[in-house]
Amino acid sequence: MVEIYNYMGWRFFRRTKLFGGLGINWSQSGPSLSVRTPFGSVNSRGGLSLRTIIPGLSYRITQSSRAEGMRLYKEALDGVQQDLVSVTGRMEELKRFNGVNIQYPTPKYEAVLAEMEGVLADGQTLLSYFDIVNDISRQYNLGLIRKLLYCKKEFEKSLTEIRRCYSILTDGRVEYFKTCVSSTDNPDYIKIMCPECENYIEINTSAKAQHFDCPHCRTLLCVPGLPK
Repeated sequence: MVEIYNYMGWRFFRRTKLFGGLGINWSQSGPSLSVRTPFGSVNSRGGLSLRTIIPGLSYRITQSSRAEGMRLYKEALDGVQQDLVSVTGRMEELKRFNGVNIQYPTPKYEAVLAEMEGVLADGQTLLSYFDIVNDISRQYNLGLIRKLLYCKKEFEKSLTEIRRCYSILTDGRVEYFKTCVSSTDNPDYIKIMCPECENYIEINTSAKAQHFDCPHCRTLLCVPGLPK
């Protein structure tokens, strides 16, 4: 969490006029040059003061607001970078399943699905953090949005690919129930087909998520949870 404190106190200021609109400003933070014009004044520290049509009223822009914006931006960006390293690292770990035949209902299927769900959830949260950093850059006019948007766009591409793979896996589970699961005379039991040897096995539905070996080919299977 970022906390911002405002302090009040005495302020010392004195101006020594040199020639034309040029002068030296003396303050607690040291001397600085400034130039006064009919439209306002500019000082050597990046401060800008614009006059208005109302006597005594001016609009002042100081470098301190930009510095504060850069501090907030860096703090938020550091958090995004840490989360980005974590999530992209987990994305890389998912690549170990490339080319692997993942069938349902097996422990490997459940493990891959759980990993994908975690990456997708954290990835979606990270996208919202990207938006926060962009808002800070826009609010303080830092001009740093373009590079960050490119990074966000590339991250979204990877996240979209994982969503596509996740959808394929979940669709396969639905298809499995349509074609490979059948009821029995006993409502507490169902028949499922082993994806390896394609033999049907009668199992008790109360054993949901438990692991067992196919009695025909010894493939490790999970008792599938019945779809809602």
